[in-house]
Amino acid sequence: PYPYDFTVGLRSLLFNGALLSDVELIEASFVERPQPGLIFVYSDRVELSGSMQMRLPAKASPEAISNAIQSLRQAIERYLETLQPQEAIDLEKLKEIVNAQGQTTFAATTLALVKVGGGVTGEARSPLPDRNKGRKISVGFGEKVVLAAAPDFKIEVEQ
Repeated sequence: PYPYDFTVGLRSLLFNGALLSDVELIEASFVERPQPGLIFVYSDRVELSGSMQMRLPAKASPEAISNAIQSLRQAIERYLETLQPQEAIDLEKLKEIVNAQGQTTFAATTLALVKVGGGVTGEARSPLPDRNKGRKISVGFGEKVVLAAAPDFKIEVEQ
């Protein structure tokens, strides 16, 4: 089914450089864009889910509201894209990013990671408990964090 027949050999290394010698197979579900140097292969896709509240002027048009929500989502997605493998989500940094988009608030307890995949359709969702460590949300080995789509990540607008 593939136009090329080749095999890629990978060494399993933790982000801190420790070699995983007892791992025979790591099934990849997501791979970063290739760049010269090391390539990190992710095996699990996890989504940041929860809610945020955004305050907009009372006279904001529906188009302005839609643009503000889209801008906020893009800012969060850009931040998540900058995370290094196993780097925790820094909620203080996230707060700075969303506040730069306008009057936006969130409670750290409303944000959580959810593992996506498995099940018959491949879209089963499993909450990952005990990841929220106060000011950070921890990310495990092989996990790639992406922003969940609505309604799993909801931006509520107050006017």
